[in-house]
Amino acid sequence: MKRKVLAIAMTAILVLSLLSGCGKKNDVKEDSSKTAKKTEKEEKEELKEIGKEAEGAFQVKLVNETGQDITAVSVKSSAEEKYPDNMLENSEVFQKDETRILYYKAAEEAKETETESGKALPPEFSIQLTLADETIFELHSFPFEDIEEGKIKLQDQVAYIVYKSVESKSEVNTLDAELATKAAADAEAAAQAEAQAEAEAQAQAAAAAAASQAGTSAPQPQQQTTYQEPEPVYQEPEPAPAPAPEPAPAPAPEPPAENPGTEDDGCVGDGLTY
Repeated sequence: MKRKVLAIAMTAILVLSLLSGCGKKNDVKEDSSKTAKKTEKEEKEELKEIGKEAEGAFQVKLVNETGQDITAVSVKSSAEEKYPDNMLENSEVFQKDETRILYYKAAEEAKETETESGKALPPEFSIQLTLADETIFELHSFPFEDIEEGKIKLQDQVAYIVYKSVESKSEVNTLDAELATKAAADAEAAAQAEAQAEAEAQAQAAAAAAASQAGTSAPQPQQQTTYQEPEPVYQEPEPAPAPAPEPAPAPAPEPPAENPGTEDDGCVGDGLTY
């Protein structure tokens, strides 16, 4: 009888100890979960923001791995023609290797667009980045609905992101897509430049033909002439003319004869002589 009572007592003690141990394990799990949540909250509070948190806004944690500070960030939808103002306020800088939270709420204009087949397409979003050296890059077709965290990188003169897809749970690298977008944009720009040059050449040919039919040559660009000052030529001074000779003095007049009538005029004294 005593042995039976002892066995029951030992069993009760063992059950109590097991229950106590399970309670401690549950407490430990609960405490660790609270600690993890607290750490995540504290980390979020420490990170700086790009944009403002709002209801219905996208939220993405981004790391700047471009190798430079980012001085301006702007986001636009496919429904907008121009990028809006810089989302970094008060001349802030998204520093190199810094992590920030990007908040973006699409404008009302950014709605689904219907194609000819009647299928609705979601809007596309692009992010414009201005670096410290004033170069500008774009992140095209930014996947706001499929990204929680991402790294912004630079390579081959394009900006791209590396992130873990929310939908597929696999890593996504947008470098190839950005390079293809850049190649298409460069080809389009080259085609436009070629078309403009061809149009100008045709306009010049038409003007030349019209001038030829009118019997005049096509107007030639005026050549700018530069004034050159003539070199001075030395000339010997001419000799001074010889002075003119002075005129000869006029002859002096003869003096008149004394006692006119006293000369022998045929009279002697007062008489006549014959």
